[in-house]
Amino acid sequence: MPKSSAQEHSTQEKSEGAGTARGTTRERLLVAAVELLAEAGWGGVTTRAVADRAGLNPALVHYHFRSVSALLREAAFRAMGSTFESAMLRLLEVEDPAAGLRGVFAALGELDPSSVEFRAGVEATVQAVRDPELNAQFHEMLTLFRSALAEKLVSAKQAGHLGAAVDPEGGAIVLAAVLDGLVVHRLVDPDLDLAAATAAVFDLLGLSR
Repeated sequence: MPKSSAQEHSTQEKSEGAGTARGTTRERLLVAAVELLAEAGWGGVTTRAVADRAGLNPALVHYHFRSVSALLREAAFRAMGSTFESAMLRLLEVEDPAAGLRGVFAALGELDPSSVEFRAGVEATVQAVRDPELNAQFHEMLTLFRSALAEKLVSAKQAGHLGAAVDPEGGAIVLAAVLDGLVVHRLVDPDLDLAAATAAVFDLLGLSR
């Protein structure tokens, strides 16, 4: 008699070892999803493809995630976090905005446009235009980042580091957009002149180089 999906799932879980199967399976599915996002794009990733890449039963995808789209959303945020979070923190975690900008541009230069995480993150950004739930998650993330950046610019202006004519809220919007745009440009042109971009942003914000 053929096994049901539930029976196959149970057998798969047991084979991975008690106490560690759930975490190991979820991790393998997320890693596989990130790789496939980078290779095939959002629309090219299926439950079967993820399961095959992870070496798991397809039933496990829906055991750990309510849908393949939910898996891809989580995988996308994982990819973006591992790729871009450290760069953004260089900007937000230092008092001197000039040092923060140099740090974030240096971090952008260190990113590898050929990495699966980088390409998966860009793919997810494009998908956010079509996927309302993903769009809402991105909107929340960007709003929080711009808010934190605006607070940083307010402090910088009060300390006399920022040009007197610069509006912190508007500056935060423009700076966040510039950084996002440079990420996409680096995907297409890995030899992008980030030094020139850094100088232009410093001039825009009235910062001393």
